[in-house]
Amino acid sequence: MSIIKLHEQEENNEPKEFNTTVKRVLTHAKEAVFERQGGIDDLADTLAVELDVLAYLLGIPEIGFSQSIADRELALKAQIQDLHDLNHSMFKDDINEVPRFTDGTEITAKYLADMNLNALDNIAELIGFDLEE
Repeated sequence: MSIIKLHEQEENNEPKEFNTTVKRVLTHAKEAVFERQGGIDDLADTLAVELDVLAYLLGIPEIGFSQSIADRELALKAQIQDLHDLNHSMFKDDINEVPRFTDGTEITAKYLADMNLNALDNIAELIGFDLEE
């Protein structure tokens, strides 16, 4: 087979493969909408991923619909650092010193536990799973 015929055959296959891939992406998006399982956030995440794939296929990946991995890592690092700083701030040189909020209110064990649980919920959400109650 000549190189020209082989190249023409490859060019003819590209639109079919492209159309099949686009059809698959749109089918996944349609299924996500009509056979929705989970909350609206799950639907948004699924559609964002499918739209990212579609944008990539169309040659415009810079549009980007979903949060980038780097953004997630930065958000996760910030949450973990906040949690670390919060817990670290509870320990003072004077073991009898009572930790307080900036307005002077005493930080009780319940406040600390609530803040820790809230931070852990935020981290779990960034990672993409729900913690059981």
